[in-house]
Amino acid sequence: MSHTEADFITDAELSAVSAEAISTVRKWLRKANQQGEAGSTSAAGATGANTSAKEAANKATRQADKGARLLAAVLKDPNGLPFTQGFVDRVIRTEDPRAAAKALAEIAELTPTSLPLAERMQIKAGAAMAEKLPHVVIPVAKARLRQMVGHMVIDARPEPFGKAVKAMHEAGHRLNINLLGEAVLGEQEADRHLQDTRRLLARDDVDYVSIKVSSVASQISMWDYPGTVDYVVDRLRPLYEDAVELEAAGRGQKPRPTPVAAAAAALGIETRTPLTLRDPAEQAAFAALAADVAVVVAYGLILPQPILDAPRLGCLNIHASLLPRWRGAAPIQRAIMAGDPETGVAIMQMEAG
Repeated sequence: MSHTEADFITDAELSAVSAEAISTVRKWLRKANQQGEAGSTSAAGATGANTSAKEAANKATRQADKGARLLAAVLKDPNGLPFTQGFVDRVIRTEDPRAAAKALAEIAELTPTSLPLAERMQIKAGAAMAEKLPHVVIPVAKARLRQMVGHMVIDARPEPFGKAVKAMHEAGHRLNINLLGEAVLGEQEADRHLQDTRRLLARDDVDYVSIKVSSVASQISMWDYPGTVDYVVDRLRPLYEDAVELEAAGRGQKPRPTPVAAAAAALGIETRTPLTLRDPAEQAAFAALAADVAVVVAYGLILPQPILDAPRLGCLNIHASLLPRWRGAAPIQRAIMAGDPETGVAIMQMEAG
């Protein structure tokens, strides 16, 4: 597959965009502060709580400005982006201090020269001591990065996440949340990342969710571009279906059932909508059905081996094309777009993978 220069963004362009974005955010923050000051002046009966809230907002703004300046300095360097990504994915997200220390020693070679001298010296010193004193150096390194991007990176665990998001909403911000990390551990890690993202999307206090394809799809191959696109579409479909249901229901309300689920409920037929089929409880519930055969049609979740083995005659997948033509997502639309003179339905026995 060929590319043109227009397909890529240069480091200089990235730096310019980052600087412009930071400048715009600062203008928004200053404007918000001015509006807050004007509002407090006109409200003669304002309480001390408003003053405390404004002081907290001003402090957060100053911290954000300092973090923004450091982040801008990092991104000005050609190594800025790989340095930041490597630090987050290989040091911050790694629970084993020794593994994180080894990664820090490697990533330090990419330390941006655009950083202040003191910052560069701290990184170099930390990298030099990390493998000898990992339990001391790594917590310090993680804390230092949080100081730099703490206004943008928050703890994703439910309780601290809820508190942080509440504070941001009270300050008048709308949130676009992106879970950090890549699917470097295979399909199981990709499944977990996708389900965590779906849980975020379902929260009433989250306005938008962004996601990187590489964090939810572990089998991306540029040698098979069409097949990879179909695979990615299948992986993302549950997330988009959630978004459509939530939009239709309105925030703060329960998602509306699909027409099939509504019809099944009217007939007294139980329906289940698991976030993942890797959950032992879901696998046990499925096995308890003692089904003779399971039929899958355009289903967005991967069926692990315990699910495949549960029905007496196994699992069948119904696909609306004459395989191998138009495998993957949207086979009917693809056949129409290609002007195929004929198409059909394929039924296949499913197996792992």
